[in-house]
Amino acid sequence: MLRLLRWFVARGWRDQEVSEHAVVLLAPIIDIAPDLIDRQHRKACKRGKRFEEFTAAQRHRLRIALEHLHYIVEFLGSLFGKNRIRTFVRCLKSLQDDLG
Repeated sequence: MLRLLRWFVARGWRDQEVSEHAVVLLAPIIDIAPDLIDRQHRKACKRGKRFEEFTAAQRHRLRIALEHLHYIVEFLGSLFGKNRIRTFVRCLKSLQDDLG
């Protein structure tokens, strides 16, 4: 634990080699936020296909996917227009409530 704390305090990640995957971590959040939200949105949409045939467990998995989308939108929402985010979050909350 102390080693990890020292790594944080010394900002040890700056001394590490940058891999092609780590490059995303160095990008400004405004550049990658739309992709992060879109990815989670696609997952939620995929979970919602053929909803009328869902079991309780499948509805629960959809609710969790919507919850993840809700969290990421609220976390990154300050980067976008307040009205658009507020409306989208309101719709997500409504869907989550309907699913239990």
